[in-house]
Amino acid sequence: MKNIFVYFCFFLFCFIQNSWPDNFIINNIYINKPWIKFILSGQKVTSGYLEIINNSKSDDVLLSIESNFAKNNQIHSMNIQNDFMKMKHLKSGLLIKKKTKIFLKPGGFHLMFSDINEELKNKKYLYIRLNFKKNGSIEIPSK
Repeated sequence: MKNIFVYFCFFLFCFIQNSWPDNFIINNIYINKPWIKFILSGQKVTSGYLEIINNSKSDDVLLSIESNFAKNNQIHSMNIQNDFMKMKHLKSGLLIKKKTKIFLKPGGFHLMFSDINEELKNKKYLYIRLNFKKNGSIEIPSK
């Protein structure tokens, strides 16, 4: 009987962990499939990725990000110049034009988290808060 209870709890835990929605909405902004790159023990930097769709009638700007696991949270662009990868902190934010989508993905725009204060795997609830100029803020749980 004890084994059945343990298996039930394990199954329930797995189901809950995987049942978070992959899509989030704030006004006319859609956030799809957010994820954070796995980090190794002791690593102090990681990145996050997602898709943003602006279905509104006006442009918006992703001004800043926050998280509950890193001291420094930034929006970055990345490109290759003369065979070197160059990242740039987008201090004024990331423009999302009306009726368009933008992908934050490896090798391009991304979310940068540094000075990680705990190993991600030890946090029970991870979140990223996206702060938009016109559409407000949304807290997104992340796997």
